[in-house]
Amino acid sequence: MPADLSPEHVLGLLKRGQLGKVYLFYGPGDFRIERVLGLIRETFIPEAARDFNLQIFYGDKNTNPADITDAASSIPFMASNRLIIVRRTENISGSALEGFIPYIDKPAESTCLIFVSSKTDFKKKFYKKIRSTGGAVSFKQLYDRQVLPWIKRMAKDLGLTITEE
Repeated sequence: MPADLSPEHVLGLLKRGQLGKVYLFYGPGDFRIERVLGLIRETFIPEAARDFNLQIFYGDKNTNPADITDAASSIPFMASNRLIIVRRTENISGSALEGFIPYIDKPAESTCLIFVSSKTDFKKKFYKKIRSTGGAVSFKQLYDRQVLPWIKRMAKDLGLTITEE
């Protein structure tokens, strides 16, 4: 079974134009998840085409996988890619989550589908499936020694420099 990816690895794939088709972003790193989602959105979908090619869904007990997979299977409009984000995946029932497995097995070539979950149960088929395809991205809480380098990278990305004083 492939190891979970790091957010930095996914950003490297994005920079090289090799973003995968299906991901699960999970963990307590809300700010870091939002940062990576923002970079994917900015890079993967041209601003002029976002209204047509970016869709965000919110999971709950009534989520119908067909609504989301139909959107993910749609052809992009005025762009070469579509981005579908499913937030609060942890709120979707186990049986509904299994409804995504056929799409995960055969995703659309032009779409990146990202599930975002604060809690995961890798004993469930859905989570196992994404992990087995190499799409699980762990946003672990940073250790104290990791915080300063992460802040410096963020500042550098924004064109700023930070000194240790």
